[in-house]
Amino acid sequence: MKKSAAFFTIVLVPLIQSWPARSGSPPRLTTVAVTEFRTDGVPPGLQALGKSFPDALITELGRSRAVRIVEREFYEKIVAELNLQQSALIDDRSKAQSGRLLGARLVVAGAISVLKENLVARARLISVENNEVLGDVEAAGTLDNIFSIQKSLARQVAAKLAIQIKLPALEVSPMTINAYQDLEHLRALAGDLPILGLDPARARKKSDYVLALSLCDKLAAAYPQLAPARYYRALFSLHQEDFAAADTESQIAQQLDPDDLETLLLRGNFLAATNDRKGAVAALREAKEKFPEDSRAWYALGVLYLEAGAKLEAIAAYLAAIERQPLIAEAEANLQTMLESAEGLALLARLKEKKPEAYPAAAVFYAFWKNAGNRLGDLAERAMNAFPNLYLGYYMQGVLARDRQQYDEAATLFQACLELRPSFPEVHRELGLLALSAKRCTEGAQHFKVYLNTANFVDDYAALEEQVQRCQKRR
Repeated sequence: MKKSAAFFTIVLVPLIQSWPARSGSPPRLTTVAVTEFRTDGVPPGLQALGKSFPDALITELGRSRAVRIVEREFYEKIVAELNLQQSALIDDRSKAQSGRLLGARLVVAGAISVLKENLVARARLISVENNEVLGDVEAAGTLDNIFSIQKSLARQVAAKLAIQIKLPALEVSPMTINAYQDLEHLRALAGDLPILGLDPARARKKSDYVLALSLCDKLAAAYPQLAPARYYRALFSLHQEDFAAADTESQIAQQLDPDDLETLLLRGNFLAATNDRKGAVAALREAKEKFPEDSRAWYALGVLYLEAGAKLEAIAAYLAAIERQPLIAEAEANLQTMLESAEGLALLARLKEKKPEAYPAAAVFYAFWKNAGNRLGDLAERAMNAFPNLYLGYYMQGVLARDRQQYDEAATLFQACLELRPSFPEVHRELGLLALSAKRCTEGAQHFKVYLNTANFVDDYAALEEQVQRCQKRR
């Protein structure tokens, strides 16, 4: 018997039996997919609005604790892979089909229209369950009021979803379309910058930083109270290692918009980069307290805890990040590195003693990575109770239910896992197999295709393809 398996049998299982159960059902978020907006007839220079409007809507809806958003890039990639792209743009049933495949309960689709200097944005909410249109909303204004239009659309969509969102104190006074496009350009340039630490490619991206800073200067001169101009100036100054400018501009951005998450994260990164670890931790704690459902501050805290040698705190922070949105892949990778290291088993034992609330979830991940799910007992259920939005607890519970041939229960648990993490490959495989057993051949084949497109390694392609073919013959 391997040492890891022996540890599970001798140490973990007895600890599971004494673990106190929590009463009540775990809270569930409503999973929403937001598609790219149509821009038929929109001038070429404004076609980017088809992406910027749903991105802005996702940002605003993401502030709510009541919804979980399917990553738009992942959604668009999958519908394109499944050849649903064209129909998904025009047919509500196709939108619902693609949303259902990725665990969404609602799909928000929209369209942008431009007539001379006026812009109209429309959004439609579609129920995945029955293809029913739950409501249409519309926001309109002139092209120099795009921010106001985006905020109005977000408020109306939130009202239709019956959720409350706190919109930031961003200046929404009239702004030229060129200034808006400059902000979009800055956002694109900042897209791959790390949450914590300096850009590893900064030496060869100096020209991008110079361009970004010139755009910031232009925006700040025209709109002195525009917080994003200061934020981006601080961001690119930091990665250019101009720490004095980063310090000044990040403080100005924070004064202009004290409740902006991005600025809080940037402030934490600046303090960490200048070796003020205490200040960085304080800034990131403020961020997670103001935005407890966002994973990024939790992830950054995990990194700082790990660097300081506080490994148990790092594990707990990484678990909190993985449970939240957007899922931080680095948090999961760092957690796996820690638990699969030579001291992984010792860390689990210490975690059980010192941080028992985090222990079940960490042990579930360990079991998944070690293929030891059959030794979990009721640990997966307890992980779900302690971390009610942790996708892997639902998945491992589903595997156990499947092994007991409780297929309806397994399907429910796998569906819950899918809603929490639509890009998790293994859950698509399991749902595909369940769909084939119910002779829903097309649905099963689609889940397998998502599995094949998202898994790092696949060794059962031929077997799955054979099962799809057998299903189609039985129909």
